[in-house]
Amino acid sequence: MKVRAKNWICHNGTWHKSGEEFEISRDDAELISESVEIVETPLTWDEPNEESVTEAKPRSRRKKTEN
Repeated sequence: MKVRAKNWICHNGTWHKSGEEFEISRDDAELISESVEIVETPLTWDEPNEESVTEAKPRSRRKKTEN
């Protein structure tokens, strides 16, 4: 779910300033509900399984062209 911070807040070791929007889980939203404002909720409340989440491929450097 997407939330907007009402004031400076530290979530999972990352500081978010007032007005910044960021993603949190439903459980975290219940814990910090007084410090955030809900901007967007998912259509379903189900959390994705770790198995269904695909990891992004690491970026590789481009090959240098020969002049």
